[in-house]
Amino acid sequence: MKILVIGLDGASPERLLNDERLQTLRYLMDAGSYGPLRGVIPPGPIPGWASLATGRDPGELGVYGPLDRSDRSYAAPAVPEAHAAPTIWDLLARDGKPAIAIGLPSAGSGPVGDDAIRAESRRRFADARRALGGDWSCALVVDDGLARVSGGAVDDYLLHLDAELGGLLEQLGEDAVVLLASTHGTAPREGTFALNDWLAREGMLVLNRQPSQAAPLAELDVNWAKTSAWCVGGPYARIYLNVHGREPAGILEPKDCLRCRDELKTVLETAVDESGRPLAAAVLRPEELYRDLRGIAPDLIVHPTTRGWLATDAIGPAPADVAADLPHALPTTEGFFILAGAGLPALGAVEGARLLDLAPTLLQLAGRPAPEGLSGRSLLDGAAPAARPATSVEDEEALVRERLRGLGYVS
Repeated sequence: MKILVIGLDGASPERLLNDERLQTLRYLMDAGSYGPLRGVIPPGPIPGWASLATGRDPGELGVYGPLDRSDRSYAAPAVPEAHAAPTIWDLLARDGKPAIAIGLPSAGSGPVGDDAIRAESRRRFADARRALGGDWSCALVVDDGLARVSGGAVDDYLLHLDAELGGLLEQLGEDAVVLLASTHGTAPREGTFALNDWLAREGMLVLNRQPSQAAPLAELDVNWAKTSAWCVGGPYARIYLNVHGREPAGILEPKDCLRCRDELKTVLETAVDESGRPLAAAVLRPEELYRDLRGIAPDLIVHPTTRGWLATDAIGPAPADVAADLPHALPTTEGFFILAGAGLPALGAVEGARLLDLAPTLLQLAGRPAPEGLSGRSLLDGAAPAARPATSVEDEEALVRERLRGLGYVS
């Protein structure tokens, strides 16, 4: 059996699964199973594909965004390096036949402009068609154009993708299984939230001198000896506390971190913008999101709920055209999947699927055992989530304490 995984990053289920024009997708939906796919937090290509490839959540991998802190210093965040975990591409490669990967996401930006994005996509699918003509056991092809083209170009780009997908399917034999998936969807960006600027106004982030124009935190003269919190911006902003004994110039005592963090969470959840409208922010504690906390985990994760704002980490007066350089769409946690191919039943619409379910599903299809400790379930086992073993209150408290130890709050 050959397994082909096609990633369409930025494809939202309501847009893709309901478009009758997309004949290739309709064919696969009629032949297999499909539905919305609940992604990971934070959503986005780098955490999303790391989780899909390993079946591990971002906390287990230590990948909390496209850029992360690499140590406890105040250095600018860098491209994260996931903690070692076997990928399904390694596990699926068999009998000396290679695994193919084309278009895996990176932190760098691709071409700008609708025509350039489509031209890049055509080249990527041409490379994929050539590769699929060879000898392989599993292949991954990712296209991220839907997350990058302008809103007015989305309809035409969907038709382009549908035609290119048809070309890929022509390369497959009768023994192939196809998984189409998006690790995240997209929603329009409504505005921005200068979160570090807000923290500075609240007295939690202190500068030795104020900038004359907006500048990223890494370029500013921060008084770390008086700063208690700062953020790394993005669709899902990450807030870090300046903890004594954990950061070089930390000022918050570990015993006070839980209280300070909860106070900051409450203030952010009730914050309003300059017009008095609620920011509609959800503020999440990482130990409640993830099974483990590896790498340098944020102390809080902030994201919009009903409003599509992008958190920026710059401080200072922003130029009038600042929005021109920002993405027009933001990632959401809901993607989609379609699974069809040799020997698979036509189950139709499936509810409750998660991104972390895809790795166990593909491994079961290939007859390979899943690594121990994966939280996902195979979608081949039915639409209803598998029952989880009951845990005692003492066990839950021990797990939370261990995760707080990972944050540096307890010893």
